[in-house]
Amino acid sequence: MVDEISSSRGAIEQAKVMLMIVYGISAERAFDILIWRLEQKNVKLRQVSEQLSARVRADFALLGGLRSQFDQLLLGL
Repeated sequence: MVDEISSSRGAIEQAKVMLMIVYGISAERAFDILIWRLEQKNVKLRQVSEQLSARVRADFALLGGLRSQFDQLLLGL
């Protein structure tokens, strides 16, 4: 039960962070967007979060230049 809750929270947080980065929005606004989508699709929050994360991983490959820039940013911390 605890593992399931932790996994669910992880999926939701990952989806929120993706929305925050892409749209430059707050965590609260990202959560509102997830709620809006689950209401539109009539599914659970975890399910819409997992679907978003899976689609992002499948459809959005980081371009070589962007990944390189991110690497440099990370190494510069």
